Amino acid sequence: MTMSAQRKLKRPQITSPDLEVFARYQTVHTGMSVKVQTGGESFWVDVTSVDRGGCVGRVDNNLINQDLHGLDYGDVIRFEARHVKDIDEVLSH
Repeated sequence: MTMSAQRKLKRPQITSPDLEVFARYQTVHTGMSVKVQTGGESFWVDVTSVDRGGCVGRVDNNLINQDLHGLDYGDVIRFEARHVKDIDEVLSH
């Protein structure tokens, strides 16, 4: 990973998930679209990789509260099951 890519990798601070979403998280794989939440804002992330430590993905919509969480459209973030608030069942097939 290049130095600029490492700088872009950010970890959101997110609170407890819905148990149903947590169960569905077990099926999350590369290419899926999932909703995560940080800084009081929910946003979609395209999953680019999954490993035992969680998922890595790219933020897939414009964000409003950038000053609170420092994230922006296109940023690469790492997240875990507890960060997942929803899974886009339509786009994730």
